[in-house]
Amino acid sequence: MDYSDREAETIARRFVERRKLAKSSEMRLLKVARLHVAVATLTREEHKERAIDAGVAFQRLVDGVPVDGPGGKLIVYLDAKREVLGFDRTWRELDRPQRRVDELRRVEDALHDVEVRWRGREGTVAIDQVRFGYFEHGPRVEQRILQPAYVFLMTLSSRDSRIHRRTVYVAPAATNHIGQITPALRPKVRQPVRQTSRSRAD
Repeated sequence: MDYSDREAETIARRFVERRKLAKSSEMRLLKVARLHVAVATLTREEHKERAIDAGVAFQRLVDGVPVDGPGGKLIVYLDAKREVLGFDRTWRELDRPQRRVDELRRVEDALHDVEVRWRGREGTVAIDQVRFGYFEHGPRVEQRILQPAYVFLMTLSSRDSRIHRRTVYVAPAATNHIGQITPALRPKVRQPVRQTSRSRAD
């Protein structure tokens, strides 16, 4: 592919505007990713790698505030000839505001939600990053309200620090928020101890 990321963005923006998928003021460039393929001989004497298409991802903005989460994304796919292959859009239509945000919670108050969620569980929880914005779920989750949120990117570690797992917790950012965004953890169900039964021959 002999065109730059900037040129890929320009082509994608023109496509979005022509199809009226979003207004330019409602989005910003998130990233340009390229799909690479490689061919090599069994002896690895020859190796060729090339990009076969590009994905231009835009992030949604609501009144200038970014929309975080798996939703709020618009991706336009281009081939090596600068032609649009298709697009992927998770961008829910907005109705009139349900209520005004009275005030934003402090980050420390939202962090308390994280502490309560993992209280009593073994291991450690490390906060890697905190982001603010609206939060939109992916296409498989029903969502009626788009509201401000704090997004905590975290790493969970086992008590012996041998197992690490990345996870995300989303806390409502408005003092007058509507419900929770990340559902509560289900309590662990203790499995009954299986007892081996002896045969009559024993």
